[in-house]
Amino acid sequence: MDKLTPDGIVNIYNKVQERIAAEKRKKQSEQEQIEQSKIGVERIQDFGNGLAMYRLLPDTEWYNEHGEHRNLVYESNQMGICIGRKGQQYSQKILDGDNNQYYTLRSTQKNGQLIPHCTIEVNGDTITQVKGRANGVVNVNYIKPVRKFLKEHLNCAFPGEPNTDGKRKLYDYQNIGFIQDVHGKTVDLFKLPENTELGTISYDTLKTTGVDIKNIKSIDTVEFHNQKISGRDWQQFMQRGINIKQYDLNSAILSGDFNFSNVKDLDLSDVNLRDVDSIKFNQNCDHVRLRNVKGLRGNLDFSNVNELTLSDVNLRDVDSIKFKQKAEKIDLSYAQGLHCKLDFGNVKDLKLSGADLRKVTDIKFNPNAERIDLSDAQGLRGELDFRKVKDLWLSKVNLSNVTGITFNPEAKQIDLRKAQGLQGDFDFSKVKDLDLFGVNLSNVTGITFNPEAKQI
Repeated sequence: MDKLTPDGIVNIYNKVQERIAAEKRKKQSEQEQIEQSKIGVERIQDFGNGLAMYRLLPDTEWYNEHGEHRNLVYESNQMGICIGRKGQQYSQKILDGDNNQYYTLRSTQKNGQLIPHCTIEVNGDTITQVKGRANGVVNVNYIKPVRKFLKEHLNCAFPGEPNTDGKRKLYDYQNIGFIQDVHGKTVDLFKLPENTELGTISYDTLKTTGVDIKNIKSIDTVEFHNQKISGRDWQQFMQRGINIKQYDLNSAILSGDFNFSNVKDLDLSDVNLRDVDSIKFNQNCDHVRLRNVKGLRGNLDFSNVNELTLSDVNLRDVDSIKFKQKAEKIDLSYAQGLHCKLDFGNVKDLKLSGADLRKVTDIKFNPNAERIDLSDAQGLRGELDFRKVKDLWLSKVNLSNVTGITFNPEAKQIDLRKAQGLQGDFDFSKVKDLDLFGVNLSNVTGITFNPEAKQI
């Protein structure tokens, strides 16, 4: 153990003092937040368990001196909305309390701080705004108390109800569980008509207690964005038997075993599969999108997937991968770790831009493909046959290890911008759009251009 020197002791002392000061600043900031959360609020309706609706009152004296209302500033900072920002109309409107009223649904934390969850604006006989965080929908856990307040205290008319007997008109009803079905009709998630067909809806909304799941006939897209989902959660959800066209698990957090064998349209973009024990895809799926997915491993079978995206993925831990022989589209742009043989002999639209092909032992392209994009791909070699490919992209590729290449002389477009190592004799006699910008042609023995091309 090293001996402490006078300088070392001073250094330790300074670090301890810095930590003490930082902790003191943190506690002071927390105390300021607690105090600010209670400024200028009047409790209007109590829902139990520390949850209540408060009215935001004018902070007139402070406003006259500083040009802002402290309670509105706090609401803005907590909710990510503009109600308390300088220059906004709300600072003036709240002073006229008879015509403009503002309310906030807040829960009491253990430390006594009031945390807002919903902000409401009332202008005369109209409820003009009902906002959740960042001006979005109200968290599903707070929809019912907000509705209760709107109905009992503000006497508003919900969609489908007659606006009579002095009831206030309600805007922003889509933020409290009233949504449109695929036919454009507004429906109540908690009182859905039989055979309701919905467009896009979030997973956390569907799992809310009271949502009338049994009357949903179909859903176009269910979004699982940023949701934590276990394999057990997924299995229970699938057992509900709802006809769902697309599952969007963008940025979802998955763990356990997942079976997507009945999913026809799946999006797993920005997902980390590190904590997934096993995963099974639907071999007869129409669309599978795996963009920027981490943790792929084992055997992947996409042998019947018609349109497959595996862009920005690392496949080094994948033991084997099967593609559909006659897929409409396969996108492996910027894929890393590709290995073994790759057979795209019948794929109509293939994208391998930026892909690392250096460890691929053999690769077969479809000479009759509609489109092949190999821009910026690494490791191309051997014989390349594109004799009937209509739209071909080879920009920024190194062709030095390509022993032979055949182009379609009647292609619509061939892009060879900044390609390296081009050599041989080439016939572009009927190519309509040809780009050879930045290409060294010193090793090209012969080349025929289309004199009637749209662009060279």
